[in-house]
Amino acid sequence: MLRTFNLFLFLLAFSVGLQAQSIKILFDATKAETAGNADWVIDADQHNLGYSNGPAVVGQGNESNAQIVPTPAQTGINQSTPETFWKGALSSWGIDLVKKGYSVETLPYNGTISYGNSGNAQDLSNYKVFIVCEPNIVFTSAEKSAILHFVQNGGGLFMVSDHTVSDRNNDGWDSPAIWNDLMTNNTIQMTRSG
Repeated sequence: MLRTFNLFLFLLAFSVGLQAQSIKILFDATKAETAGNADWVIDADQHNLGYSNGPAVVGQGNESNAQIVPTPAQTGINQSTPETFWKGALSSWGIDLVKKGYSVETLPYNGTISYGNSGNAQDLSNYKVFIVCEPNIVFTSAEKSAILHFVQNGGGLFMVSDHTVSDRNNDGWDSPAIWNDLMTNNTIQMTRSG
Protein backbone atom coordinates (compact mmCIF):
# COMPACT_ATOMS: atom_id res chain seq x y z
CA MET A 1 0.00 0.00 0.00
CA LEU A 2 2.79 2.44 0.92
CA ARG A 3 4.68 1.65 -2.30
CA THR A 4 1.52 2.30 -4.36
CA PHE A 5 0.94 5.56 -2.51
CA ASN A 6 4.55 6.69 -3.12
CA LEU A 7 4.23 5.81 -6.80
CA PHE A 8 1.02 7.83 -6.94
CA LEU A 9 2.74 10.84 -5.32
CA PHE A 10 5.67 10.55 -7.75
CA LEU A 11 3.34 10.41 -10.78
CA LEU A 12 1.31 13.33 -9.45
CA ALA A 13 4.44 15.42 -8.90
CA PHE A 14 5.77 14.44 -12.35
CA SER A 15 2.45 15.35 -13.96
CA VAL A 16 2.29 18.72 -12.20
CA GLY A 17 5.90 19.35 -13.25
CA LEU A 18 5.09 18.62 -16.88
CA GLN A 19 2.06 20.90 -16.75
CA ALA A 20 4.08 23.70 -15.14
CA GLN A 21 6.50 23.72 -18.08
CA SER A 22 3.71 24.75 -20.43
CA ILE A 23 2.25 27.42 -18.15
CA LYS A 24 3.09 31.00 -19.04
CA ILE A 25 2.66 33.72 -16.45
CA LEU A 26 2.39 37.41 -17.33
CA PHE A 27 3.40 40.16 -14.89
CA ASP A 28 1.91 43.58 -15.61
CA ALA A 29 3.97 46.77 -15.83
CA THR A 30 1.41 48.96 -17.65
CA LYS A 31 -0.18 50.49 -14.56
CA ALA A 32 2.72 52.52 -13.10
CA GLU A 33 3.87 49.64 -10.92
CA THR A 34 7.31 51.26 -10.71
CA ALA A 35 6.18 54.78 -9.81
CA GLY A 36 7.47 56.45 -6.68
CA ASN A 37 9.24 54.11 -4.29
CA ALA A 38 7.74 50.97 -5.88
CA ASP A 39 9.52 48.61 -8.24
CA TRP A 40 6.92 45.88 -8.71
CA VAL A 41 8.50 44.15 -11.72
CA ILE A 42 10.51 40.93 -12.09
CA ASP A 43 13.30 42.51 -14.12
CA ALA A 44 14.34 45.77 -15.74
CA ASP A 45 17.52 46.47 -17.68
CA GLN A 46 16.69 50.15 -18.15
CA HIS A 47 15.67 52.74 -15.57
CA ASN A 48 14.41 55.65 -17.62
CA LEU A 49 10.70 56.05 -16.84
CA GLY A 50 9.15 59.00 -15.08
CA TYR A 51 5.63 59.52 -13.73
CA SER A 52 4.28 63.00 -13.13
CA ASN A 53 0.50 62.62 -13.14
CA GLY A 54 -0.31 59.30 -14.73
CA PRO A 55 1.31 57.06 -17.34
CA ALA A 56 5.03 56.49 -17.77
CA VAL A 57 7.11 58.88 -19.83
CA VAL A 58 10.42 57.58 -21.24
CA GLY A 59 13.41 59.75 -20.39
CA GLN A 60 11.62 61.66 -17.64
CA GLY A 61 12.98 59.77 -14.65
CA ASN A 62 14.93 56.82 -13.33
CA GLU A 63 12.17 54.31 -12.57
CA SER A 64 12.39 50.71 -13.82
CA ASN A 65 11.39 50.08 -17.43
CA ALA A 66 10.71 46.34 -17.51
CA GLN A 67 11.31 44.47 -20.74
CA ILE A 68 9.08 41.64 -21.99
CA VAL A 69 11.55 38.81 -21.39
CA PRO A 70 13.77 39.03 -18.31
CA THR A 71 17.53 38.81 -18.76
CA PRO A 72 19.67 36.81 -18.30
CA ALA A 73 17.55 34.09 -19.94
CA GLN A 74 15.25 31.83 -17.95
CA THR A 75 17.03 28.79 -19.40
CA GLY A 76 20.02 29.63 -17.21
CA ILE A 77 18.03 29.32 -14.00
CA ASN A 78 18.53 26.24 -11.83
CA GLN A 79 17.82 25.36 -8.19
CA SER A 80 20.89 27.26 -6.96
CA THR A 81 20.14 30.48 -8.87
CA PRO A 82 19.92 33.38 -6.40
CA GLU A 83 16.72 35.41 -6.19
CA THR A 84 18.73 38.47 -7.26
CA PHE A 85 19.47 36.93 -10.69
CA TRP A 86 17.13 39.55 -12.16
CA LYS A 87 16.79 43.21 -11.17
CA GLY A 88 13.33 44.00 -9.83
CA ALA A 89 11.50 44.00 -6.52
CA LEU A 90 9.60 40.90 -7.69
CA SER A 91 12.66 39.09 -9.04
CA SER A 92 12.52 36.46 -6.29
CA TRP A 93 8.91 35.66 -7.26
CA GLY A 94 9.84 35.32 -10.93
CA ILE A 95 12.91 33.20 -10.18
CA ASP A 96 10.88 30.90 -7.92
CA LEU A 97 8.25 30.40 -10.63
CA VAL A 98 10.91 29.53 -13.22
CA LYS A 99 12.52 27.07 -10.77
CA LYS A 100 9.12 25.35 -10.56
CA GLY A 101 9.00 25.06 -14.36
CA TYR A 102 6.84 28.03 -15.29
CA SER A 103 7.67 30.61 -17.95
CA VAL A 104 7.40 34.31 -17.04
CA GLU A 105 7.10 37.50 -19.05
CA THR A 106 6.29 41.14 -18.39
CA LEU A 107 3.72 43.27 -20.16
CA PRO A 108 5.79 46.48 -20.51
CA TYR A 109 4.66 50.01 -19.67
CA ASN A 110 3.45 50.56 -23.26
CA GLY A 111 1.86 47.12 -23.69
CA THR A 112 -1.83 46.44 -24.24
CA ILE A 113 -4.07 44.44 -21.91
CA SER A 114 -6.33 42.49 -24.27
CA TYR A 115 -8.10 39.15 -24.46
CA GLY A 116 -8.89 37.43 -27.74
CA ASN A 117 -6.79 39.78 -29.88
CA SER A 118 -4.64 37.56 -32.08
CA GLY A 119 -2.71 40.63 -33.26
CA ASN A 120 -1.32 41.18 -29.75
CA ALA A 121 1.53 38.76 -29.02
CA GLN A 122 0.98 39.34 -25.29
CA ASP A 123 -2.78 38.87 -25.38
CA LEU A 124 -4.00 37.32 -22.11
CA SER A 125 -5.23 34.25 -24.03
CA ASN A 126 -1.55 33.25 -24.35
CA TYR A 127 -1.12 32.98 -20.56
CA LYS A 128 -2.57 31.02 -17.66
CA VAL A 129 -2.01 33.67 -14.98
CA PHE A 130 -1.98 37.48 -15.02
CA ILE A 131 -0.26 39.13 -12.03
CA VAL A 132 -0.82 42.80 -11.28
CA CYS A 133 0.99 44.22 -8.23
CA GLU A 134 -0.29 47.50 -6.89
CA PRO A 135 -1.64 49.16 -10.03
CA ASN A 136 -1.50 52.96 -9.97
CA ILE A 137 -3.49 53.67 -13.13
CA VAL A 138 -7.17 52.79 -13.38
CA PHE A 139 -8.12 50.09 -15.90
CA THR A 140 -9.97 51.27 -19.00
CA SER A 141 -13.32 49.72 -19.91
CA ALA A 142 -11.61 47.61 -22.60
CA GLU A 143 -8.95 46.41 -20.13
CA LYS A 144 -11.60 45.52 -17.53
CA SER A 145 -13.50 43.55 -20.15
CA ALA A 146 -10.31 41.74 -21.23
CA ILE A 147 -9.32 40.83 -17.66
CA LEU A 148 -12.77 39.65 -16.64
CA HIS A 149 -13.29 37.59 -19.83
CA PHE A 150 -9.84 36.06 -19.26
CA VAL A 151 -10.91 35.02 -15.74
CA GLN A 152 -14.34 33.82 -16.91
CA ASN A 153 -12.57 31.52 -19.37
CA GLY A 154 -10.30 29.94 -16.77
CA GLY A 155 -7.42 32.41 -16.52
CA GLY A 156 -5.92 33.17 -13.13
CA LEU A 157 -5.76 36.75 -11.86
CA PHE A 158 -3.39 37.48 -8.98
CA MET A 159 -4.34 40.88 -7.55
CA VAL A 160 -1.97 42.65 -5.16
CA SER A 161 -3.02 45.84 -3.43
CA ASP A 162 -1.46 48.33 -1.07
CA HIS A 163 -3.15 50.51 1.54
CA THR A 164 -5.35 53.51 0.79
CA VAL A 165 -3.55 56.79 0.07
CA SER A 166 -0.81 54.93 -1.81
CA ASP A 167 -1.15 56.83 -5.09
CA ARG A 168 2.47 56.79 -6.27
CA ASN A 169 1.98 58.54 -9.63
CA ASN A 170 -0.28 61.32 -8.30
CA ASP A 171 -3.22 60.70 -10.64
CA GLY A 172 -5.80 60.39 -7.85
CA TRP A 173 -6.02 56.58 -7.90
CA ASP A 174 -4.43 54.09 -5.50
CA SER A 175 -4.46 50.31 -5.86
CA PRO A 176 -7.40 49.55 -3.49
CA ALA A 177 -9.61 52.01 -5.38
CA ILE A 178 -8.42 50.61 -8.73
CA TRP A 179 -9.22 47.01 -7.75
CA ASN A 180 -12.60 48.04 -6.33
CA ASP A 181 -13.33 49.90 -9.56
CA LEU A 182 -12.44 46.84 -11.64
CA MET A 183 -14.77 44.62 -9.65
CA THR A 184 -17.75 46.99 -9.36
CA ASN A 185 -17.61 49.25 -12.40
CA ASN A 186 -17.57 46.95 -15.43
CA THR A 187 -20.00 45.77 -18.08
CA ILE A 188 -19.45 42.09 -17.31
CA GLN A 189 -20.46 42.31 -13.65
CA MET A 190 -23.43 44.54 -14.46
CA THR A 191 -24.60 42.11 -17.15
CA ARG A 192 -24.35 39.10 -14.81
CA SER A 193 -26.17 40.69 -11.88
CA GLY A 194 -28.73 42.62 -13.95
